[in-house]
Amino acid sequence: FFFSSRRRHTRYWRDWSSDVCSSDLYLNPNYDLQEGGETQFLIDGNITGILPKPARMIIFDGKIVHRATSFRTKPRITVSLRYKKIMPY
Repeated sequence: FFFSSRRRHTRYWRDWSSDVCSSDLYLNPNYDLQEGGETQFLIDGNITGILPKPARMIIFDGKIVHRATSFRTKPRITVSLRYKKIMPY
């Protein structure tokens, strides 16, 4: 997903299937803590954030409620993928 700094991404996402995992790869060339842009997870009523450091990839259970937040002044460049377990025939 590509999120413009003009549009704030606030919707949370969850994969209800038990066989999906998700990943985010952060592609911005540098990161300033003041920019924000965390990937946030809602776990047991608490919000936990992962900073989008350059070339960092996070992999997590897609059932965890999560969202991406945008940078304050520049675009956030992230590749997000979902992986689904394929059952053998």
